Amino acid sequence: MKARFLPPLALGLLILAQGLMTATDDVQVSLSLSTQTASVGDPIDVRIVVKTSAVVENVTITPSAGEFVVLGQRSLPLRRLGDSRVFERIVTLAAFRTGDVAIGPFRIDLLSGGRLLQVIETAATGVNLRSLLGPQDRDIGPLKPLRSIRGDPAFFFKRLLLFMSLPLLLLLGLWLRRRWRRSRDRRQRVPILSPEEELNIRLRELISWRLTERGETKRLFILLGEICKRFLARKYGFPAEDFTTAETLSTLEAHETDNRIRHLFAELFRVADLVKFARFVPERGEVDTQLFSGRQLVDEYRRRLEVERVAPGR
Repeated sequence: MKARFLPPLALGLLILAQGLMTATDDVQVSLSLSTQTASVGDPIDVRIVVKTSAVVENVTITPSAGEFVVLGQRSLPLRRLGDSRVFERIVTLAAFRTGDVAIGPFRIDLLSGGRLLQVIETAATGVNLRSLLGPQDRDIGPLKPLRSIRGDPAFFFKRLLLFMSLPLLLLLGLWLRRRWRRSRDRRQRVPILSPEEELNIRLRELISWRLTERGETKRLFILLGEICKRFLARKYGFPAEDFTTAETLSTLEAHETDNRIRHLFAELFRVADLVKFARFVPERGEVDTQLFSGRQLVDEYRRRLEVERVAPGR
């Protein structure tokens, strides 16, 4: 650096240092309490007002260690008085012993641009804390002695268990009653159509919906399985709608001697289970095959009805 620049630089630094000293030396601090007397544990607000020059951009306040607990600290909006700035902070404290409790001093850091300019302290003050007990309350009385309870604890737990089981027994009774009524209604329900005619009508209705063309193949096989199981329940008198496929075919084997009929039902239920549970997507030809099998079943059972009608007249 050339020598001719040194005098102006030194002069500038001297002026800046003098300005900072002037800015930080002229500091006024006041400290006040919201009350001079409080009860143990009551919140006490300490109001600290710091007046500085415009060089100071922010202040931080740190309470000193004492017989109190800091509950919180909040800042009030910055005020400007001419070339001065006024910072206000409210520190909320609480103490938990009786008598005179010292509060303060508080450390105040003057900052500018994140840089510490000066550290000052407030004066200390105090507050008198009174007890929550009244003049007649010498102390908190001891707890009453425990009273022994005679009897067998098992006697109590048995009745508690009985009381807790009553709602479960009630729910079980309602469920059994509902199931019995469903079973009774199912036995008393007298269909207008014969099982063969109902199978024919519902199968034709299912085909007319064209579910495969609408991309609802799974729904098609679910409904097809329900139609066939309802037919078996009405035709042979066993609850096929509540049976699994294996149980249905096993029971059907005990009632039906025609191997072709049993094979058609077995193949239809096999494909329906694959579609419902294994996410199997059959080809269009497979769908048509199963629907055709359903029509074959209808034709076979209707043929049997014709034979039964003709037989008595022979």
